[in-house]
Amino acid sequence: MLKVSFPQNIRIFTDYSSKIWLVLANATQIFQVLMNLCVNARDAMTEGGMLSIKVKNVILENLEDLKN
Repeated sequence: MLKVSFPQNIRIFTDYSSKIWLVLANATQIFQVLMNLCVNARDAMTEGGMLSIKVKNVILENLEDLKN
């Protein structure tokens, strides 16, 4: 959806493994969060650029783990 709705001067790169774990979450909320992050990135790249989206498996023990 992003590739067809974003300007052509913004390239979108995705990096994810086929071994990504499932997440128990509200799909609509996750979609909204990702879309908001991507739209904010698009708005910050007035001259175009590369939007990179990387997905990886992470185990968070506590909120301090979010900083890493």
